[in-house]
Amino acid sequence: MLLIGVGVRVLGTDRGPSVGNPAPSASASRTGSEASAPARTTAPQVTPTPVTRTVSGAKIGFASPSGNIVCVMGGDRSPDGVECHLVSEPVWASSFTNCPTVGAPGEVTAWSAAAGSVLLTSKGPDTWCNSQGFTEFGQGSPYTSWQTSADQTVSVPGGTAPVLGYGMAARVGDTVCVMDSAGLTCSKPNGAGFRLSKEHLTMRKADGTQTVATSTAAFASPSGNIVCYVDRQTGVTCVVINPTYSPPPRPADCHFDWPARAVLTDHGSFVCASDS
Repeated sequence: MLLIGVGVRVLGTDRGPSVGNPAPSASASRTGSEASAPARTTAPQVTPTPVTRTVSGAKIGFASPSGNIVCVMGGDRSPDGVECHLVSEPVWASSFTNCPTVGAPGEVTAWSAAAGSVLLTSKGPDTWCNSQGFTEFGQGSPYTSWQTSADQTVSVPGGTAPVLGYGMAARVGDTVCVMDSAGLTCSKPNGAGFRLSKEHLTMRKADGTQTVATSTAAFASPSGNIVCYVDRQTGVTCVVINPTYSPPPRPADCHFDWPARAVLTDHGSFVCASDS
């Protein structure tokens, strides 16, 4: 798992739209003139689908049209929010290793589609591992009573779920989830929420702090002096345009720019490289 500064965890199809139009942000490991400046990251820009229908109630269960995202709102499982699973393994799951295990206080495990959940409560968004799966989609379940004869259904682990179609929203209490062709957004009035897809997960707290889980990311400091690219497989590569620090001596076999880049994998180092 790559942890960049204090803002973003970079790990690595329904893809997720923005939560209240968030712009995922990060803080880079910084040197030189950017030592105190936060960095920002770029993420796929998604135009949310206008909401054409909202369903509401005390208990709502639904799935995305593909069946890949399955969620339960309200009831005993999510009394003040929503819990969602991804049926297929997200690309970032294997590196998400801080997932608390149900029934084993203090134990953490790797997030997986078989056990991993993303949830939003009054405390904000979080992840945890629920190996029990959903049991709310059996015949006659109150979680599916919102559907009409016009609503489609899809088979999911544990039963059959009504489809929350693209452009539809589900509301339980103060929690609202909106389905888009690119994924799912769930949020609360205070701005806390998450956007979920197979390729990306963004969790945002009420104070604006964001955690972004994805396969790759690029970001720059506000001045543009530091530019970084993050990949789950290769690590972090950063270029400082105008450094104020003194790099180590140039290696004898380096005939290109020195130091061209700073690289972080299992340890930090400078590299000799050419852009041509």
